[in-house]
Amino acid sequence: MGEMMYRKLAMLLVVCTGLGGCQLQGHDGSEHAKEARAQQEHKISKLQNELFNLKSKLSTLEAREKFDSGWLSSLSNQVESHISATFDPATSSGYQYLNAGPVSLMLSIKDIKAYGAGTKIYVRIGNPSTAVLYGLDGVVSYGPSYSKEKTMGYLKWLKAQNSVHQSIPDTFYAGRWKTVSIILSNVKPDSLGRLNFTLHANKIAFSGR
Repeated sequence: MGEMMYRKLAMLLVVCTGLGGCQLQGHDGSEHAKEARAQQEHKISKLQNELFNLKSKLSTLEAREKFDSGWLSSLSNQVESHISATFDPATSSGYQYLNAGPVSLMLSIKDIKAYGAGTKIYVRIGNPSTAVLYGLDGVVSYGPSYSKEKTMGYLKWLKAQNSVHQSIPDTFYAGRWKTVSIILSNVKPDSLGRLNFTLHANKIAFSGR
């Protein structure tokens, strides 16, 4: 839509320029020359109005596209903030909360290293609850960062994401951190622009009296 608008806009500019630069043949005072000049001025005025309208529509489309892009990104982040934890490997710091069923987890990226043809990610997982968690299952999705690849459009960016099922058999004790490693076999560290974790606890035990 925007590309077609640009083409039409460019054609109108060429036509307006051409009409504005044309020299009428004949005597300036002749009725024929005056009538031709009046028709030409009318055409130029009409094209200029159409050009103005096209510029206004184009500005509206660009503003709407920018809003839609930001809205989709914001919506994606809002949804992910409730059910998953998302990191930018280049600037990852601190920790994020993740809902893992009846309990919440705390995740942070400790380190990312090349591992053969892939990547090994060291993730610190904290259990702030009073329960003991026996094993975690979930999905790790990864791909380019939307902020860096937003020129490709949201849907193309979404298709460029990859995901892998992850099973973590470790025990996570109440009020403690534990570092686990996750291997992504088909991507190099410098190609990671986004990491997203969705996890849930396999078994939960509460300490009783």
